[in-house]
Amino acid sequence: MRFLFVTNAVANFWTIAQKGVDDAVKEFGVEVEFRMPPTGAITEQKRIIEDAFNKGIDGLTVSPIDASNQTEFLKSIGESVPLLCHD
Repeated sequence: MRFLFVTNAVANFWTIAQKGVDDAVKEFGVEVEFRMPPTGAITEQKRIIEDAFNKGIDGLTVSPIDASNQTEFLKSIGESVPLLCHD
């Protein structure tokens, strides 16, 4: 199974979270692409998600940069793959 984990920015907090993702990869034998939008722009986050979605992912977890303006986009992704939003 292949998953995508997308943060809302580059920050030390997310570096720590990535260590947890790395542990889960080892423990559960899944593939996870961990991405941090370099400038924290909504367009970057959307491009990362769309690129991975078009390549085929089995699930997505994302910390929306601007949830109120990303709701419809994320709902459309969530109609095709399991989606978890977090912050």
